[in-house]
Amino acid sequence: MPFLGPFSQLPSIVNIDFLLPNGLILNLDFKKESVLEEIRHKVLEEASKFASIDSSLSLKHKPNDYIFTSISQEAVKHEFYDYSKRLCDLKLFFTFFQLVEANGNLEEKLYNSDLSKAIGLYVNELDKINDEELVDYRIGLLKEIKSNFENNLNNHESLIKCIYSPNLEIDPNLLDFNQINSKLDRIELNDKKINICIFVNETGLEETSYSLSVPLCLTPSDLIAHIITLKMENLNHRKEQIEKIVESYKDSYVLNVCGCDEVLYGSENKICSYKYIRKCISDKSTPNFYLVSIEKLKSRVLKKNNYFMHLVEKYLDTKINLNKAVIHENYQSLCWDLNENFNIYLENLIYVPYVKECEKLYFKIAIYHGQEMKYEIESDTFEYEKISGKDSSLRLNKYIPFDHQIRKLHRCDKICISLYCVSKRKREFFSIGWISLNLFDYKGELISGKKKLYLWQANQDSFANQCLSSVTGQNTEKDYVRLNCEFLRNKPPENKISYPNTEQIKNFIKKTFHSTFDECIDVKYALENDNGLLKTILSKDALAELSEQEKNVLWRRKEDCINYPHSLSKLLQSINWSNKSDVLEIYSLLFKWPLLRPVHALELLNKVHADIEIRNFACKCLDKYMKDEELNHYLLQLVQTLKDEPYCDNALSRFLLKRALNSQKIGFDLFWNLRSEIKNPKYKFRFGLLLEAYCRSLNSNQLSELIKQIEVVEKLTNLALEIKSNPDNLSLIKSSYLNDTLQRLEYKLTLSNFISHLNRFHYIGLIEPDKCKILTSAKRPLYLTWKNGSEYSKYYETYFELIFKHGDDLRQDMLTIQILKLMNILWESEGLDLKMITYDCYSTGSKTGFIEVIKNSLTLFKIQMQGGMKSTYQIDTLQLYRWIYNHNDSKENLEKATENFTKSCAAFCVATFILGIGDRHPDNIMVRHDGQLFHIDFGHFLGHFKKKYGIKRERVPFVLTEDFTRVISKGSMNPIETQEFEEFRYLCEKAYMVIRRHSNLIINLFIMMLSSDMPELQSIEDILYLRRTLAIDESDEKALEYFRNQFYEAYRLSFTTKIDWMCHALNKKNLI
Repeated sequence: MPFLGPFSQLPSIVNIDFLLPNGLILNLDFKKESVLEEIRHKVLEEASKFASIDSSLSLKHKPNDYIFTSISQEAVKHEFYDYSKRLCDLKLFFTFFQLVEANGNLEEKLYNSDLSKAIGLYVNELDKINDEELVDYRIGLLKEIKSNFENNLNNHESLIKCIYSPNLEIDPNLLDFNQINSKLDRIELNDKKINICIFVNETGLEETSYSLSVPLCLTPSDLIAHIITLKMENLNHRKEQIEKIVESYKDSYVLNVCGCDEVLYGSENKICSYKYIRKCISDKSTPNFYLVSIEKLKSRVLKKNNYFMHLVEKYLDTKINLNKAVIHENYQSLCWDLNENFNIYLENLIYVPYVKECEKLYFKIAIYHGQEMKYEIESDTFEYEKISGKDSSLRLNKYIPFDHQIRKLHRCDKICISLYCVSKRKREFFSIGWISLNLFDYKGELISGKKKLYLWQANQDSFANQCLSSVTGQNTEKDYVRLNCEFLRNKPPENKISYPNTEQIKNFIKKTFHSTFDECIDVKYALENDNGLLKTILSKDALAELSEQEKNVLWRRKEDCINYPHSLSKLLQSINWSNKSDVLEIYSLLFKWPLLRPVHALELLNKVHADIEIRNFACKCLDKYMKDEELNHYLLQLVQTLKDEPYCDNALSRFLLKRALNSQKIGFDLFWNLRSEIKNPKYKFRFGLLLEAYCRSLNSNQLSELIKQIEVVEKLTNLALEIKSNPDNLSLIKSSYLNDTLQRLEYKLTLSNFISHLNRFHYIGLIEPDKCKILTSAKRPLYLTWKNGSEYSKYYETYFELIFKHGDDLRQDMLTIQILKLMNILWESEGLDLKMITYDCYSTGSKTGFIEVIKNSLTLFKIQMQGGMKSTYQIDTLQLYRWIYNHNDSKENLEKATENFTKSCAAFCVATFILGIGDRHPDNIMVRHDGQLFHIDFGHFLGHFKKKYGIKRERVPFVLTEDFTRVISKGSMNPIETQEFEEFRYLCEKAYMVIRRHSNLIINLFIMMLSSDMPELQSIEDILYLRRTLAIDESDEKALEYFRNQFYEAYRLSFTTKIDWMCHALNKKNLI
């Protein structure tokens, strides 16, 4: 019974011990590719031989009534219900199985097993949750999916729209409702035509193809109508017959993109708004489609379409009656009516580590609203008393009255408690643990009575950073120090204190201000008519601190601010949340405030705004105005802001679930955003319950697709870890190790035939081991190639190439790439086409994920290597120009390639400067054959540049070496004196000023990511880097002068980049 390490490979033949219900122990050998059904059959066959000798050894039940159990590598007893699983995929702790009689419904058990696999948490772990808030949250989510299921039952059209939701580009006009004056009309896509090819394959007839030149302003329905018309004309039908046939059948077909699973249909969107069409325009390629009937699409969608909604109903039936919500009006008192002070009694600490080293204690306690500290207490050091018979338990016996009245507490205030120890030997302070709690629970009841609170283990964060973190609630692992305490010690437990609910607040407002609450109406913007001071305040970025004078101005003009809806986030900064009158006044405005466009509503969801009415309003705005393509763009931030929600059940989680249920593309992306952090104990139940609700809404086919993706990630993670753990992993790069491993049947079966993690419209076929390799970068990423598994693949991409990386937090790359895409949209919206290339990247777990490969491109280092030693070691700077010249044989192509290089270089010079992207060596810069330059690997940003011996490696604002300027100047020996270089500088300046005008949007997206806990995005101080590079506090003239100076410094100090690159080449010589 050999022990299996967490990443060890099973031998080809596995020796297994089996314990049977009759007490027999069998020892059998199986191939590691054997499936459990085959193993069970063999075990029962061997058992029957013993039963034929001794009838007392007979098994009592039918073969299908038995299941295997074993111990997983997570040291958890696991029951196996899916007998199609292979032995090599089970992740066993050791090779031992127990055959036991299955209890309960086997179908339900199998479904729960699949569900657990998908979520990343065992379903029975969710069933054991006894926290009232989490239970009610789960009930609410399951009710939501049950309602959605019932509303769409047998609605095949709705299911098709969900699975094949349109893959559209973002409309730039949506990005900034006030500021953008979209100039996309300059591109005049609507007036252009495009050549397309459509294949029509009728049953029993030869396939027909139609090559057409059609206006980009057509809709898919128009295009299908055009094809039907052509076909009918070929059959010599009369005009009136053709019109009748077209009207009857144009909505009976869809356009399926050749080589992938994307479809275009309906008359809601023009074909020029689809990403596929835009990509074809950019690549100067022909879009290829094949016609598919709606009926065929239905059969494709409804295949293996089993739902398990009866299990949801079963859970709801057993839980709802046990969790009746308490009505706020039944409480004896409202907090606004109480003048007494808040208090807490610290009784004792249990399970204190290093208790023998602790001489004295002290504590810090604070009340926060969002990012604002309202009240703080810091004690003197005090002696403790050990609890007899409990060596690691300390009696505190500290009663702490607050100089803060209960009536000043706000619904979304939280209390932060941190306890510290004074070391006996060194007289140093170290933190014992900390906790942050909502003062009011999810039903609005003020915290009171005795509590047993499990603390979070302290790290290097200051007390302020602990308080500002997104974590509220106790340590769910319950594996650390426990604080026993009592809130409101002098209050009888039956005397409940609550915060007014929304209806009560409205009644207060009516009595106080005689207000009515009309529906929100659109308001015209009139900034030009407003005075200068108010306009100046409203133009400030999200990080700008308002002075007391500016706050007073806003508060005095609050009634006027409603005419400028985007001013809400600024107005909220002027409120005293401890003042009942202020709170009522802002609510009276909020309940009639015009709905905001998404770009401004997002500002209300960052950490600063804790109030649930404000956050509910923001979600109402998103639900009204945010289109799916825009939601997909901001999903990264929205998932992180879920952590900032005061309570589990909130408008944002319901909004995301609702959109996920109506669009499988959003659903799959939401799934992976949540699941990549499911192992974080701070959020595992909050995210796990949302994942469970989404997964329960899926049919068996959709759930299987997700599980297959998970199995791919697990297999590749284990492989990557095995490679990196090999002491001689450098030799593996040059050997056939990866090819030999991927040729094995267990890998071929797992790593083939699944939906791409990066693009759910791509169906990944068979893996091609001969085309896979281990890359030379530090984390040893895997470069993997698959066949395209879709029909007509030769018209799309014959192969899909992806990089799997383990060891970096790819959420940072995702954020950087998102901002780069946003910058490109902003440039295009102002008529600036900078030929920027970005690739897709997706995090699939803790420091794992996939990265898209841009084809027909090479790293700058490899290009330099092709020129020999001189270019590799930065002596010959003309090699890049020669390489582009060699790949563009005609004068026209070379001119276009040089233009592409110049524009894309300008885009990345500006972007990398603004974002402070570091580690820009020649292996992190790539160039396509058509001259387009792009950057990769964004492991360092916001000015967190690498250092060597305490010296920054990068000493330039951005990379602008002579290699680049020689291409820009078309090979000139003195590039800086050329007209092309001057035009390049002007292009950079223009691009910089465009982004600067939209700095508030970019800054806010970074603020929303503060809860991600990424190493280089920990606090507001990190984001302040953007304020410096965008020269926020300067006038346009000064900002332009600042950037111009940075531009010349980048060129003047480019010799330092050459030195860095030469060192990079020397370090890599052993891999060349």
